[in-house]
Amino acid sequence: MLEDLRPLLGQVDPALRQLNPILEFVALYRRELAAFFANTVAATQATIVSSRGPLHYLRTSNPFNPENLAVYPKRLPTNRPNPYTLPGHFDAMRAGLPAYETRHCGRDAFPTILDTPQPLAPAQPLPQLSLPVTVPAPVPDTENVVNGLYSLPDKLFADIVRFAFPSGPSTAPPAPECKQQPKYDFGGEQSQYPHVKPR
Repeated sequence: MLEDLRPLLGQVDPALRQLNPILEFVALYRRELAAFFANTVAATQATIVSSRGPLHYLRTSNPFNPENLAVYPKRLPTNRPNPYTLPGHFDAMRAGLPAYETRHCGRDAFPTILDTPQPLAPAQPLPQLSLPVTVPAPVPDTENVVNGLYSLPDKLFADIVRFAFPSGPSTAPPAPECKQQPKYDFGGEQSQYPHVKPR
């Protein structure tokens, strides 16, 4: 039997040389993986009653800042990206998380918000939802339309400036310190992002 298994075992070896380094790398993130699955379960347990029975929905929140309001051609100086976080990355939350990319941190240019009247777009129908109560149809905001151009209500625009631009409409809001993340040390090699290689 062992003699007959030799061709099979010979084919398994190259595959494991590819798989084992991947498993070793994933093992570095045991805590993050456990937290991901636990948080996913917790965040999706909220329910609402509908005619079809309970519906689960996702409980989440999104920070409100200038990056939520538009798409920019270049990273804003307040952006702190990190697609390759080191294991245990969130232990540094109190002191400020390091960033993978920091070249944009010194930029002075920051967007300015203006309330420029815009032409009205044709109304789109709302999707049909199963809700436990009857919701009245939305009333078009006709108060803020002048000569076919729509402007944000003064209170809404003031709130956007207040919460997304607390330092002023053309000033960058406060941001965490821009710290470069250290290099990865994996597989006997130091690099800016992990290099997982077959053995």
